[in-house]
Amino acid sequence: MRACLLTSLMLFMVSDLAIADARWTLDFKVDRAGTIVAKGAQGWGNYLYLIATLANSNGRDVPLSVGIDALTDVALRSYRGGHDPAVAKALTRKLGVEARSLFEVRGTLGDGASTQVLVVFGRVDANVDRFSFQVEGLRDRVYQDQYQWWVEDSILQVDFDRLGDEFGRQHDLLRFKGKRWHGEPRVALKRAAP
Repeated sequence: MRACLLTSLMLFMVSDLAIADARWTLDFKVDRAGTIVAKGAQGWGNYLYLIATLANSNGRDVPLSVGIDALTDVALRSYRGGHDPAVAKALTRKLGVEARSLFEVRGTLGDGASTQVLVVFGRVDANVDRFSFQVEGLRDRVYQDQYQWWVEDSILQVDFDRLGDEFGRQHDLLRFKGKRWHGEPRVALKRAAP
């Protein structure tokens, strides 16, 4: 009888640990961020780019669908991360980096795997001094914790300063300022009425 109770208690504790550890987070490391003068989809100009590595150290395969925006210190100037083949080719030629676009890496990222991505944000305004890259999709949005299901939108913000002035910004790198998580507070999911 005691052995049965003890076994039941241990199984209950192990199941609690398994549920509490159900949420996953991908590692995100910026390898390089800057601008390059190229003829892309928007014509000749300074194109903002970000090269980053996404890694999975969660002990299981996780879905990979990441989106990145670049917010700026200039009013009404923000950029959506995408892919520009001409700019990617110019960066490959200049930096020797063979990275894939966010669209190409969508799918599943295996346990212990990593992938390098190249994100092009388009031609940027010469007056922008600061970029805040907003990275979505690095954490599980819906997860279970202590028998309760939660929804939480988490965004990793990575801040950079742009060096130089508006008259001499060709081929410049950005200086890293910091990063932090932010987003909406988590909300408990309620059961649907039968």
